[in-house]
Amino acid sequence: MKRTPPPPPAAPASAVGGPVGRRCSCGAADHVEAHASGPAIERSYRELTGDRLGLAAVAALARSGDPRACQVITAAATLLGRVLGGAANLLDPDVIVIAGGVSRLGPLLLGPLRLAYRADALPGPRRAPIRLAALTDRAGLVGAGLTALPPAP
Repeated sequence: MKRTPPPPPAAPASAVGGPVGRRCSCGAADHVEAHASGPAIERSYRELTGDRLGLAAVAALARSGDPRACQVITAAATLLGRVLGGAANLLDPDVIVIAGGVSRLGPLLLGPLRLAYRADALPGPRRAPIRLAALTDRAGLVGAGLTALPPAP
């Protein structure tokens, strides 16, 4: 019996207009995480300015109007919004929830993310609200902990 070859690797972020060539923490190139996560925003800021700052410090600069901090956060949020718009076109979600460290950016993230999402999503999925996870960057840990618990009787 003839075997079907595996599908090609997932398209890089560049398939939605993002940058090309940044390594993800998993080792692959151009996963969204490599461009739109908290560490990715820190890296982008460092590459732009030469200053090594944490995400909270970059966010504080953006809130005070620093154009370079605003630029890197907006670029990451826009890429994430475009990727989510494309995914929503396939999945038609009722809601999109943003978690992880990047969710701590709040309105700095949500403003440009929502604009990009609405620009790329089809009319039906475009109606899905985008919200921040109540547990922010602890959502994964809480979820992992809950799955480790034995099922209720």
